[in-house]
Amino acid sequence: MEAPEEQTVALYDFIYKDDQRIISWYAQIFGGRIFESEKTTTSAETVSNEGKVGAFNLLTVSQTTLGVETQQRKDRSDPGDVITTDLLAYLIQNGHIKEDIDSANHGDLVIVKGKLFLVDGTVIEIIKDMFDNQAQELSKSRNPVDKQTGINLRYLASAIRRLVFPPAFFLDIANDKQVVGTLHIEGMRESIPSYAFRHGSSSIGDVFCIGIKEDKVEDSLSKLTDMMSGITPVTENLGTMLFDPSSIRVTPIVLFRKIL
Repeated sequence: MEAPEEQTVALYDFIYKDDQRIISWYAQIFGGRIFESEKTTTSAETVSNEGKVGAFNLLTVSQTTLGVETQQRKDRSDPGDVITTDLLAYLIQNGHIKEDIDSANHGDLVIVKGKLFLVDGTVIEIIKDMFDNQAQELSKSRNPVDKQTGINLRYLASAIRRLVFPPAFFLDIANDKQVVGTLHIEGMRESIPSYAFRHGSSSIGDVFCIGIKEDKVEDSLSKLTDMMSGITPVTENLGTMLFDPSSIRVTPIVLFRKIL
């Protein structure tokens, strides 16, 4: 399969893709969903024999007629990345993605670039163990303040163990700002620990994020039962457990690097 002309090549390394949203949006905009991409190439030359060659997604059919061999080649491929790049190109070209995240409104599509750091449940498990160890050490203290701190840490560790923390990303962008959000683990191209082994505590540079800006809505629900009203402070604290209150929240659609 021949590569396109050099000046038209654009190569992206997708770190994360929200395939469900991408497929849904593609279907809404273009009126359907592509299940398979197929390219057919036909050529002819004079030969004295015939044959067939087939391997993986490449199918070649040869027919000998009057000394002329006609070759038909069909290249079939998973359209996943094609759908993604076509959709993003359409949205960018038609001005639907804003580059200034500060002036963007709640629900706007935005694009930002920065240094990426990823975390998953493994990090949270380590934090839980740290709380447990600190609680055990403080419980041995004769200082009543330390003892109470140890009890509080034990309660906190117990509460954290009941929570399911989603994978998350932190993107440091210009002007000392940070864009954050949660991820679907099935949308990752590689496991998050694999990035940790490669990069350690360092971030991944020059990563683009396209996503939906999420501003906090100050108005709470007006009708809640007593039990649900009691849960509200808990859910409020969940939002600041992983992310700094000053960070900009985004629902990510893609995280990627531009290779070419």
